[in-house]
Amino acid sequence: MGYEDLKNIKGNIINIQHYSYQDGPGVRTTVFVKGCSLKCKWCSNPESINPEREIAFDPKDCIGIKECGRCLKAPFPDGVFNENEETGKAKIDWNRKKEISSELASLCPCKAIFTYGREVSVEEVIKEVDQDISFYSVNNGGITVSGGEPLLQPDFVAALLQTARVHGYSTAIETALKVPWENAKKVLEYTDILIHDIKMINSEEHKKWVGVSNEKILENIKKAYETFPQKKVIVRTPVIPGANDKEEVIEEIINFILPYKNIIKYELLPYHRLGLGKYEVLGREYELSDISSLGDKRIKELREFVSQRFENARK
Repeated sequence: MGYEDLKNIKGNIINIQHYSYQDGPGVRTTVFVKGCSLKCKWCSNPESINPEREIAFDPKDCIGIKECGRCLKAPFPDGVFNENEETGKAKIDWNRKKEISSELASLCPCKAIFTYGREVSVEEVIKEVDQDISFYSVNNGGITVSGGEPLLQPDFVAALLQTARVHGYSTAIETALKVPWENAKKVLEYTDILIHDIKMINSEEHKKWVGVSNEKILENIKKAYETFPQKKVIVRTPVIPGANDKEEVIEEIINFILPYKNIIKYELLPYHRLGLGKYEVLGREYELSDISSLGDKRIKELREFVSQRFENARK
């Protein structure tokens, strides 16, 4: 496929984040794609789970029914929005949100109704990535594709990373690898840095907290390491209180990854609730609302454990 053909391939994305230091080495431009194959109870990006474009509604941005009331009138479907008598603002019937199209959402003058997900071409994304070119020379920065799950859109992501390489950019993906192997192989061909997470090794516990078993994930991780031994790999574990915040769980992960020399870093990511507001605007329930963030002391202890068990073993 020629370069011109690659530029026209389209994908569904949520956002493009500039000047990120969290998604790989150096300063990076991160493209967040829509659609995920997991259902993590702690997900901080619930807007990325559904592969389709979806409507959100934030009543805090509504200026009021008396002041506006646009959503109660045609062409909005009758009864999807009504007045909240306590606040005087609009309220939505979440069971009918699919009746609101992106075009209708755009009619809300105060942007209280909005859309997650937009179709873009590789060319459109690259033009935006090009804006950050002056920052990429610092610490091998570049483009990272995250999600959601990038490998659920393998044609788009592979074309995007291939095009980014033509532009001279370092490429990275953040993935859970719960996809057919052919999807992963297609994208990894054009990936310089593979960033993936391992939540836990125990399959039953994984299914309890993530919604799916992890046999396919672990199988794909091994295939990725062995098929592409030249790729740099960063492994991450989100540490969730009550799920995997014990040394024995972390040690199982370390024992799994320790034999592979292309891993340049193993990181623990402390649990946070920064995505809680997104559940509200999507009309979804956050299952871990009773769980508090992991204390600084505990995450420090676990990171010291990783240093002893993993980093010292690699020296």
